Amino acid sequence: MIYSPDGQRIVTAGGDDKIARVWDSESGKELAVLRGHEGGVNDVAFSPDGRRVVSRSNDGTVRVWDAESGEELAVLRGKRRPVASVAYSPDGRRIVTASKDRVIRVWNPGNGKALAILTDHEGHINAVVFSPDGQRIANGSEDSTVRVWDAESGKELTVLRGHEKSVNSVA
Repeated sequence: MIYSPDGQRIVTAGGDDKIARVWDSESGKELAVLRGHEGGVNDVAFSPDGRRVVSRSNDGTVRVWDAESGEELAVLRGKRRPVASVAYSPDGRRIVTASKDRVIRVWNPGNGKALAILTDHEGHINAVVFSPDGQRIANGSEDSTVRVWDAESGKELTVLRGHEKSVNSVA
């Protein structure tokens, strides 16, 4: 569950019902139902302008929705492995995903095309995030590392080591 950038709406993810929903945060009225995933919906996020919602699922897809109408705008498909994490870039022009196939993908949410594929982990990737300026991507992995990447070139910039077990969150 997450608030829209203006705080007027909330989007929720239904793991078992395979549906995400957009709500008016003040009245509690349901505004949109986002249907299309074939597996549980595990996470959702608003685009920085609040006009789009992205959802990730155990079905291996990430879907981009119009936050007002609920219309599906794009389906981002990697391998059919659960998607562990998803984030919008601060400018809303890219989406980054991490999946259980040890791959980070950077997507164009407008056309659903992969812009970059980042690989170098020995374990599943649990979390991924853009830096506030959108220039870098950081991810946490079951291989006990955090890797920092250049968001444009896909070049690995540094590896942070020190955790003894899985890294489950990055911010």
